[in-house]
Amino acid sequence: MNQRSIAKRYFFITLILSFAYAFIRYFIFKEVSHTKIPLWITNKATSMAATILIVTSVLWKPDKPRKTIGLLGLFIGFLHSIMSLAMLNPAYYGKFFLEINTMTLKGELCMLAGILCLAALMMAAYYSFPAISNTRGVDLKTINFYVMLAIFLNLLHLVFMGWNTWIDIGHWPGYLPPVSLVAAFVCILGLNRKFIKTR
Repeated sequence: MNQRSIAKRYFFITLILSFAYAFIRYFIFKEVSHTKIPLWITNKATSMAATILIVTSVLWKPDKPRKTIGLLGLFIGFLHSIMSLAMLNPAYYGKFFLEINTMTLKGELCMLAGILCLAALMMAAYYSFPAISNTRGVDLKTINFYVMLAIFLNLLHLVFMGWNTWIDIGHWPGYLPPVSLVAAFVCILGLNRKFIKTR
């Protein structure tokens, strides 16, 4: 199996499993309205899928399609950002808004971390193109730096997003962890593995 086929298969498996998890947790067990499936639940799934793909891109061995997986992760992360912005209002994210419809400090920090995460991923993608890396002498360490920075910023984004629901296990629908907690665990795993590998 060639590298492109491996990346394509991993991408679709990750996306399908992420959507299945979000669907089961929020629609089956939490019983949210079916009207939230197209955007709200899909947004949850893209958050998880993007995190898994991006972390995978720095943990896989060099002979694996790391670059393709990373770029696909950026693509899904970009879609997640668009969907989040489309729903950024008190009706969907009431915990991020005050009564006067301005954002809380936690809400602004969450959004800022998410925006900076996307910016770091775009920098990694920029330096990964051969035309750029060859002319500027960019090595893999530079690209990995931006990806690891993005993973750290994503972790902050996720912490601001849902840390207060992580410890309330008794209220987890179907006793399934929130998507934000699962994604945060993946980020911690990636940061820890990369740190150990560097040491």
